[in-house]
Amino acid sequence: KVQVIYFFFFKQKTAYEISACLVGSEMCIRDRYGTGIIATSFMQSIGEKLVCGFELFNLAERKMSGINYALRYKPSPKHHFFLSQIKYADMFQLAYLLKLNKTTQLITEFTVNPESGDTKTIVGYRQRFTHSEVTATIGSNGKVSSVLNFQGAAYSLKLSAIADYIKETYKFGYGISIGQVM
Repeated sequence: KVQVIYFFFFKQKTAYEISACLVGSEMCIRDRYGTGIIATSFMQSIGEKLVCGFELFNLAERKMSGINYALRYKPSPKHHFFLSQIKYADMFQLAYLLKLNKTTQLITEFTVNPESGDTKTIVGYRQRFTHSEVTATIGSNGKVSSVLNFQGAAYSLKLSAIADYIKETYKFGYGISIGQVM
């Protein structure tokens, strides 16, 4: 089995990326390779509409340890609300996801850093197809991003682009995984 590891320039998971299908509880201990973060997390369903969780982390390079938390409230199959606090990034996130149908989602996210007062708003769109997915976002910070993901039985290919119109920087990336794709 051959596996090629790909590199992208994306930040940590955002609030709306908490698994929408999480049922019961999940515990995970991991070392985020290359980030210096060692963490253990626990997610628990509370009824059918609410999922709560926390993550204990140690960030050695910043000599920081702490707790992050997240929750997802799903009052109906189409509407999802997310809240998270990410201590090592000094931010709170509030997000809303609207499922238009089985393959199309609209996403909004508001992020605030309480210490600096910096805020950011993102509006996104995700469209899933049989063997591919397109995600596009526009942020209040001047960034426009898109990701195109193709997935087959034994491969995954990602193409991505970020345009930062305020900083006038443009990044493009690609990735491929060959072998068993999960």
